[in-house]
Amino acid sequence: MKSQSYKNHIRYYPPHHFVYYPIIMTLLAFSIYFSCTTEDSLIWIFISAVFVVLFCLAFILRQHYALTL
Repeated sequence: MKSQSYKNHIRYYPPHHFVYYPIIMTLLAFSIYFSCTTEDSLIWIFISAVFVVLFCLAFILRQHYALTL
């Protein structure tokens, strides 16, 4: 049996870690910027809230990955 270490337990899901997170964080940053700089701040605050929820759902998805192990 192989000895356990951090090196053989690390797992990345490339679409999630290297595509989804950067896109959501970029869109969240832009929506927060626009909510502070435009006159239509209410709609941008709503859009920011949607991106925050999507970001939180991504962390919930981590529990699914833990069950895979």
